[in-house]
Amino acid sequence: MPKNKYSVAHLLKLLLVLAVLCCLPGCQNTKDASSLYNAPTQVYEHPHIGAVLTLPEEWLILSEAEDNVVFTAPEGSLTLTMVWELGGYTYYSDSGLLDIAEAVAGQILQEPEILQRQSRTLPGNNQLLTATGPLQQTEGEVYDKEEGEPASAVCEIMLFSPLPALRYYVITVADVATYEQNSSLLKDIYASFYLNESEDVLYEGLHQEQPNIDDADTDDDADDAAEAESNKDA
Repeated sequence: MPKNKYSVAHLLKLLLVLAVLCCLPGCQNTKDASSLYNAPTQVYEHPHIGAVLTLPEEWLILSEAEDNVVFTAPEGSLTLTMVWELGGYTYYSDSGLLDIAEAVAGQILQEPEILQRQSRTLPGNNQLLTATGPLQQTEGEVYDKEEGEPASAVCEIMLFSPLPALRYYVITVADVATYEQNSSLLKDIYASFYLNESEDVLYEGLHQEQPNIDDADTDDDADDAAEAESNKDA
């Protein structure tokens, strides 16, 4: 079985939206919000995926579907997408989950430069990956107006794996200046994530609404763990 190759095809449908919103000049930054608690907030509860986030009150919902929601800051130079995935394997090492996050960043950025890979930055099973690079070209190819080159951006992925085989991605895409201005705010948003449904309810609903995605391959540790569990049940 090939290793370290992950299927994230269902995230591709978000790329055009993300690219268009992040091509604005860097001077169009969001307000200086160093913390989520400096200004009024809103609590968002997704109606299908059992996930909750706290966000600045002025942020808007750009789109909402059964498996994802896309938020945008008012100026449009930052988007935050929350999406869930029901994976094909139960067991992943921290490194394997970060590889998944890196693969997602590679769908959004061209040859991304990885700035950080951190495991368990919050309580629970979570991974944080930050990358920078030119945005992938999509239909309608988005370019920086001054340079005539693909617009550069920062892509940050907080991957939560609170239950076996269930992964939630919180994906931020912004121009570099906007990301730097809002990095502390984003950490507060990630820390606000929690599930508002029981494990039984989540699995029942997610199996019914599962997107058409391929099973993901795992790393060696994940394969060994899955095989050991199978042998134990035999």
